[in-house]
Amino acid sequence: MRGSNGAALSLADVSRLSGQRIVARRAPVQSVVAHLGFWIGTPSNRIYVHITSAQGLGSPIRTGSTVSFEGVLAPHRPGFAASDGVQGAEGREELDVMGVHIDAAGSVLRRP
Repeated sequence: MRGSNGAALSLADVSRLSGQRIVARRAPVQSVVAHLGFWIGTPSNRIYVHITSAQGLGSPIRTGSTVSFEGVLAPHRPGFAASDGVQGAEGREELDVMGVHIDAAGSVLRRP
C-alpha cells in the first residue's frame, strides 16, 4: 500500500490508519483467494479486500484484472483469514499478522 504522497506504507503505518476510508482506483488484483475476498497490489506490497455484501457484485473478480472501489480499512483479530476462507498458501498467516483488511461492498466495486 502507498500513502497519498506515493511512498510505501509499513505494516505499522497501515495499522494506524484503521477505520479510515480507502479509495482504490484501477488497483491490480494480485490474487483471488476466497469467494468474497481477494488481494490487491503486488506480491510484495498487497492488502486483502473483503467483500462485505455480494449484493450488486455482478461478474466475478479475476486475478490480473483491475478494480476501483471505496471501502474502510478494518481491523481484525487472528483467525480472520481462516474464517474468510483464506488458505495457508494464499496468505493466511500474512493476513492475520497484518491485522487489517479493506471492507468493501460488492455494489461499490467497479471493473474498468
